[in-house]
Amino acid sequence: MERILTLEKKVGGLKFAFKDSKLFIAIPDSNDYFEGGLGNTVMNEGKLKKEYELISFLITLVEDLNLNLRIWSKQI
Repeated sequence: MERILTLEKKVGGLKFAFKDSKLFIAIPDSNDYFEGGLGNTVMNEGKLKKEYELISFLITLVEDLNLNLRIWSKQI
């Protein structure tokens, strides 16, 4: 819980929910990741940088909360 509170202060806007021994995290974002479009390209340096920053943030989130450790059980 301390790590979650620290992360909330650092990032802000995150929402957390617990259900059946699982942690769900909602990250506010105005990007529409489900709209592609035929005319859109991902070969744009600005878009690639934003995607890299998002992936980097998610990796940091996992590491900060130690979500990559199985501390309670071997079950998935």
